[in-house]
Amino acid sequence: MDTDNRINRRVEDARLDRIEENLDKLSEAMISLARVEEKLINMEYNSAQFLSRMDNVQTRVSDVEREQSLQGHTITVTWRLFYVLAVAFISSIGAKLLSLNFS
Repeated sequence: MDTDNRINRRVEDARLDRIEENLDKLSEAMISLARVEEKLINMEYNSAQFLSRMDNVQTRVSDVEREQSLQGHTITVTWRLFYVLAVAFISSIGAKLLSLNFS
């Protein structure tokens, strides 16, 4: 009977050892999952920040494009005015020269 108890005890000890090993593996897996979850949360936060910054840059680029368009229009108008004034000045000089030649 004593031998049966020892055999039963060894079987139970082996079974408990396997259960402990499985629990250890399960706890390691849970820790790994927690780490992965933390990394995913950090990646999501960084992605949200990146998208926010990209939106900000896009807004700033749009503002610069709008300002550049307005400045381009102003420059075009200024050059046209300059050409009109230059032609008027040259025409008046030509008219003076012609009036001096015919007088």
